[in-house]
Amino acid sequence: MITKTHRRKFLLYVFFLINISSAVLYSQWEFIGLDSMNVRQIQIFGDTIWAGTAVYNNWPKISGLYRSTNKGKDWMQIDTALGDGGIGSLNIHPKNHNIIYLVKGIRSYSSVGRLFKSIDGGVNWDTIHLTNYDMNFGFGIKYARISSFDYNKIYALDYSGGVSHPIPIDINQIYKSSDAGNNWQKISPTFGSSVAFDFSIVKDSLLFALTEISFSQQDFYKSTDDGYSWYSVSHPSFVSQEIFADDKLDCRVYLASYFITDDCGSTWTSVNSPFSDSRYLSLYIDTAGSKLYLMETTGIYVSDKQTINWQKLSGTENLPLWPGYQQYDIGALKNVFLIGKAMYVGTLSGIYKKDDITDIENEQTFDSKDYYLSQNYPNPFNPSTMIEYRIPFVETLLQQVTLKIYDILGREVATLVNKHHQPGNHSVVFKTEGTDLSSGIYFYKLTAGSYQLTKKMLLLK
Repeated sequence: MITKTHRRKFLLYVFFLINISSAVLYSQWEFIGLDSMNVRQIQIFGDTIWAGTAVYNNWPKISGLYRSTNKGKDWMQIDTALGDGGIGSLNIHPKNHNIIYLVKGIRSYSSVGRLFKSIDGGVNWDTIHLTNYDMNFGFGIKYARISSFDYNKIYALDYSGGVSHPIPIDINQIYKSSDAGNNWQKISPTFGSSVAFDFSIVKDSLLFALTEISFSQQDFYKSTDDGYSWYSVSHPSFVSQEIFADDKLDCRVYLASYFITDDCGSTWTSVNSPFSDSRYLSLYIDTAGSKLYLMETTGIYVSDKQTINWQKLSGTENLPLWPGYQQYDIGALKNVFLIGKAMYVGTLSGIYKKDDITDIENEQTFDSKDYYLSQNYPNPFNPSTMIEYRIPFVETLLQQVTLKIYDILGREVATLVNKHHQPGNHSVVFKTEGTDLSSGIYFYKLTAGSYQLTKKMLLLK
């Protein structure tokens, strides 16, 4: 007698055999370590990997700073003396890797905390106090980073928004130290509370800041003299928790991944998310090339800087990027790291690596002139799965597009899309609730003009 369990196992085996080529492609993402831990930050020098982690509702794991000296084979926590606490910011000295600046919270999933420094690779730690208040009460440091021009210069952002304080204080302020953290001065813009900050790595003393005027309004500031004076440049229409200065263009700045300026904030260009059902997590700027890497809950996307056209890296939809990220993770995630063609990615459950990321899903190039149909995810699925596709710009702007589902005998079982479509990236969800579809292999077919592409998927009930 064939049981339901036997049937499920047989279908999975058949599906594996049919998709062995895809399995080889996705298996190129290698698990490195730190299972069941949210890896927020990654820094790598040679064979040594540092990982700042946080743990959410998973008590057997201890949040903190972990290090591997053999490319991820073995891991050791190096901040045990500081107790359990989520890492909000991690900086390794570029020349002396024993010098570490660490923002560590008082809870296992904190994203802000105290600032610590070690000069012996994590054996001993000293607490760095930005202000007298911080010495007595402060747990609200969000950001600490070493200058690219002077390694003794450290910038930090106090971000205590939403925290009840026993005495009136200045919160959400930017600070600078010129002597490796021993002394600090406040360098914030005069008006508003600073919520995001970055400095140019192209031009020394060029700083950028976002200040919050109200819940829905932010001001963008620029300083050309290392924070001694600030100029209000614009009022972006998008509220952001992160800003990124470009590594080659001194006036190119990114507000998360949604707005870009090439004139130091005077004007902003809107850049859409790859797909409407995605959620922004972090942005990585490739300092060795001309690419941007965007992490969203649906995968990791790559684009050339000059012409923003997001395309998904092969297999990243299978990485553990959703669900689980919290709102206060945003701004703390520095979890993508490139070494040559190899990419390391911190996820909700450990670190993954791919040795060559020059390919993108479905072996597409970085050219937006092509049609594109993604592999559905999740796959196998029950009861629903998402399908993404792209319609390129052609002479006839509107195209008749259909996306249909067929069973293994070629019978049409559902029509997901049947309309004239604008060019661009799109997504649709295939739901099987309320249908009599049984477990098995199904096919989905995209038709746009004379273009057709079919892929297969597996429904497991």
